[in-house]
Amino acid sequence: MIATATPPSSPTWRRVAFLTALAVLALIACRWRPDTGFTALIRFGETHAATQIPEVRALPVALASATGYDGQFYAQIAVAGVLEHPALGTAVPDLSYRARRILLPALAHVLGFGQPWTILQVYALLNVVAWIALAWIWARECGLATREGFARWFTGMLSLGALDSVRMSLTDLPATLLVVLATRVLIAERSRGAALWLALGGLVRETTIFAALCHAPQPARATRSQPDAIPLRVDAADLRRAIRRWAWRAAIALPIVAWSLWLRTRFPDAPSNLSGNFDWPGVAFARHLIRCTVELAAGKLDSRYLFGLLGGLGLAGQSIYVLTRWRDPNPWIRTALPFAVLFWLLGDYVWHGYWAAARICLPLTFAFVRTAPLGPIFFLTNLSLLHGVYRLLP
Repeated sequence: MIATATPPSSPTWRRVAFLTALAVLALIACRWRPDTGFTALIRFGETHAATQIPEVRALPVALASATGYDGQFYAQIAVAGVLEHPALGTAVPDLSYRARRILLPALAHVLGFGQPWTILQVYALLNVVAWIALAWIWARECGLATREGFARWFTGMLSLGALDSVRMSLTDLPATLLVVLATRVLIAERSRGAALWLALGGLVRETTIFAALCHAPQPARATRSQPDAIPLRVDAADLRRAIRRWAWRAAIALPIVAWSLWLRTRFPDAPSNLSGNFDWPGVAFARHLIRCTVELAAGKLDSRYLFGLLGGLGLAGQSIYVLTRWRDPNPWIRTALPFAVLFWLLGDYVWHGYWAAARICLPLTFAFVRTAPLGPIFFLTNLSLLHGVYRLLP
């Protein structure tokens, strides 16, 4: 078992971490307005204003330019309360796809007591609560006794994927919080608790269950004294371990699989929304790098292309770090391995804004930050946090 106990926090680094958290929360508080509350965090788009469900259209909500972002659709599911709402199919494109991530909208609806205005405020702040919770848990994981521990805490909590999820009320940060909780519980050898966190995470964001794929002990192999031995029968202990391993994974996948199947019966004619999300390994990533390089060479020194290049290469470096350690039993590496593979399979739709890739691979970033040695490579692969802070500015 890998020990997770950390020494008592240094008052200096603890104060710096506290001030950092206060600064982030102050930037979030700047989004509040007396008339619209925190709805600026949801990013309702002007072009979707006419198709909002009536309950939302009747409220004073902050409107972002152009199309806004996906948080506006999850928020309307939360306000509707039921997927059978007559206006929801028009208000939410690809409803069956977005309804898979039902836990946050359902939680907002319950905590908002069914009141549309309250539900919107709750939904907008769920990511903020998740960020605060993760900041506390991550401080316990990394420790704040040394500069190294603080650097790991700071890099994870201010990563682009984490801050962007807060800025646009998305599912990525709450899902990563559950992945972090599950990994810590696995380190403590409590697999049932880990299964619960990951099963809940699957209902926040379906990719969360990938964190379970490389965990659990592997079947025993032939001993060194019999390297060429070929077993004539399956060892009963190995079989029991394999059954327990796959039963554990099945238990994690069951809630999201069952929910997805029910959605399929509810929306039998809904088209698949996977087009553009995935591509052959590295192809869309290569196109992204070429696009950023061409735009920068043409003199477009926009943060989208500058950090798109730096951030994309940084994520690639994190993925390579984890993939080259695929034999490492460290639970953080085991958690990150599926996301390290997923990075190379992401398609053009994701790379259209590289921050989407940073959010999808957020568990990879946290695992890298937790395990990689501090040095130039560590900081170079995390330069996109500068863009995350910049995008959070009012």
